[in-house]
Amino acid sequence: MNIETVLKVTKNTTLKEKTLVNILYTANRINDMLEQTLAGYRLLPQHYNILRILRGKHPEAVSMGDIKKVMLDKNPDLTRLCTKMLSSGLILKGANTTNKRQQLVTISTKGLELLESLNEKITQLHNHSIGISDDKLEILNDLLDQSRINWEQ
Repeated sequence: MNIETVLKVTKNTTLKEKTLVNILYTANRINDMLEQTLAGYRLLPQHYNILRILRGKHPEAVSMGDIKKVMLDKNPDLTRLCTKMLSSGLILKGANTTNKRQQLVTISTKGLELLESLNEKITQLHNHSIGISDDKLEILNDLLDQSRINWEQ
């Protein structure tokens, strides 16, 4: 179903406006499905994102600033999110020996186990939410990468 039908759009919009609305709508729907999947684990998508970042760096510790740089959602209160994850035993915090003011974070065994237990559900979410062939996904990713070229200059 096309985006005009889904959103019941009656006025003409530019192709760029339609594309941006379509990307935002699709991203929000996928995020809603991710929130539903994670709700049973008492996690937000931001928690999941932090755990994935830390798993990618494991066993290396990562500064809070480095986590924030690569988070998908650039606006979260990272300290609050990490405090909750620390109290749940999903991450471990420590001080940087060369910079006492910097907090370093690592994923705990419990955090790794949680991600492992989520793998199948997240894979199902990906398969359900993105019903496009791999060939077309390559094209879509290339197009999205191209659309961001001007942002980074």
